[in-house]
Amino acid sequence: MNGKNWEQDFRRATDAIGSPDALDERIFSLARTYAPIKKTSRITSKAASGLGALAIAVILLHPAQYLGALTPAQAASDGFGSSVSSRERIKRQVAQPRGMPAADKWHSLRAAIKAGNLAGLCAQWRRTQRGGSDEALPADLISKAQTHCRLLP
Repeated sequence: MNGKNWEQDFRRATDAIGSPDALDERIFSLARTYAPIKKTSRITSKAASGLGALAIAVILLHPAQYLGALTPAQAASDGFGSSVSSRERIKRQVAQPRGMPAADKWHSLRAAIKAGNLAGLCAQWRRTQRGGSDEALPADLISKAQTHCRLLP
């Protein structure tokens, strides 16, 4: 059967099927009576929209949202009685960080081990075993060296 033949037959058959006009009219009139259910009143909706707009306006216009918006009365003291601006205070905090942990002198060796290069660890371990190095390896590096390195004569 040709593709166009069955399509034409289908179209002819669907054109022949129809519903009476009275039934269509009855269905359409019934459909026009349906309306969405109103759960909130218009007054509540308008009040919520107005308050939302007011909140946005307050947020956008309030001066505290801008960086460096401190007034001179709100400027912080440096602890010695003199007034310091917020920008100056931030510069001091960045320049002198507090509570920074001490730099790990074995960081580069640990990074090399993490990358899979154990040659530096083994060399340092051999130096400490022979007494040629004043710096002792940390316990975690010693255990890794004992499992992966061997002492050469």
